[in-house]
Amino acid sequence: MRSTEAKETAKLSDFQEELVQVAAALKGEPLKLVENMNVSSGLKHVKDALKKFYDDGQNQKAKEINFREERFLLIGLKSLIKHTHYH
Repeated sequence: MRSTEAKETAKLSDFQEELVQVAAALKGEPLKLVENMNVSSGLKHVKDALKKFYDDGQNQKAKEINFREERFLLIGLKSLIKHTHYH
């Protein structure tokens, strides 16, 4: 825990810059964006990147579920068509 107030306008430390660079990589952004960034904007950038990463994962999961459901329905329809066609 920190014993002092956060210095929102301070320049990013080396470690904070690395965190922002990881966030930039997650978003597909250039790594040089940290050069003139302060603590406040760095924190916002990291939060936005993590939210985007999470949301993209959820969207991919939904797409995979829809794909499996559509495949299941197609298999069922093909089976039904074959069954009614031959009888």
